[in-house]
Amino acid sequence: MNKKILLGSIFTISIIGITRAETTDLNTIIGTVKGDDYTKDASTMTFSVDYGSAGVITGRAQCSSQSGIGMWNGASTSDEITIRASLPDSSGQYCYCTLDGYTPVGGAAQVLSAPWVFRYDRGAADNCADYCALYCARGLLWGDDSSGLAFRSAVFNAVETPIIITPSTISCELGYYLPAGTTECAICPANSYCAGGEYEKSETADSGILPCDSGLISPTGMWQAEQCGHALHIGDSVLYLRQSQQTEHALHIQQGNDIFYGNATTADVPMNINTNHRLKVQHNNVIYSIYDDTIELDN
Repeated sequence: MNKKILLGSIFTISIIGITRAETTDLNTIIGTVKGDDYTKDASTMTFSVDYGSAGVITGRAQCSSQSGIGMWNGASTSDEITIRASLPDSSGQYCYCTLDGYTPVGGAAQVLSAPWVFRYDRGAADNCADYCALYCARGLLWGDDSSGLAFRSAVFNAVETPIIITPSTISCELGYYLPAGTTECAICPANSYCAGGEYEKSETADSGILPCDSGLISPTGMWQAEQCGHALHIGDSVLYLRQSQQTEHALHIQQGNDIFYGNATTADVPMNINTNHRLKVQHNNVIYSIYDDTIELDN
C-alpha cells in the first residue's frame, strides 16, 4: 500500500431531532401518585391538585338535590360510582366533582371536558357548598387509600378529552448517543459517530448513532462522519486519520486516490488519548505535534 506524506476545509454535519405528540389519559399519567398539595375555593366552587412531576389538575364542585352512590356511601368499586352528564340544580346535600383542566410540568394548560362524578352525601343542603370543593380536592389527593384511589380512578376515567403529551427528550452531548431502553447517554462506540442532540427514549432502537462507511474506522467518542477514516500505526500506538482537514496545518496521508488527515498543533500533546507517545513534524522551522480527535486541546 502506497502512502506518501504531503503538506496541507472543514465541514460539519448536524442532526436535528423532532418530537411527536401522543394522546393518553390521566390514569396513565398520574396513576396512584399522591398529590403534593391542593387548593380549594368555596366561593367559586373550584379546586386544584398538584401531583408534582405528574402535573396539576383543576376542577369544579357542585352541590345538587340529585342523589348518588359513591365510595363512602355504598359503592364498592369505581365502576359503581354515580356519574351524571348534567345536574338539575346547584343546591342540595349531594356533592359532585368534575375536571376542567390539566397542566403537565413545563407544558401548556389543556382544557378538559368531563361529566359530574358523585363524591358524598353531606346530609344537609345548607353547608354542602362550604365543603364540596374541599372534599373533591382531598378525594383526588390521596394515593394510598383504596376508597380515595377508586374515586380518583372514576374521575380520571370520566374525562372525555384526550390528554396531549409531548414526550420529554434526553439531551446527549457530542460523541454520545441514547441506547435503546434507557435514559442515560453512552459514549459513541468505535467505528461509529454520534452527533449528539435531543432524543426520545425508545425501547427498541438506539438514537443518535450512525455507522462509519464501509472500509472506514473511528475511535470511540466521535461525532462527525469526517472522523471516520483510517488508523496509522506508529510503533505500538495508533493515530486515527480523518477525512477532512480540521486544523490550519495538518499531516496528509494519501491512500489510493483519497487523502486522510492528522491534526497539527504547536502544543506538546500525545498523538492519541491512549498513549504518551508524540509524533513530531517540522515545517518551515516550526515543530508540530500530530494528534487525532481523541485529544481535546484547551482553548
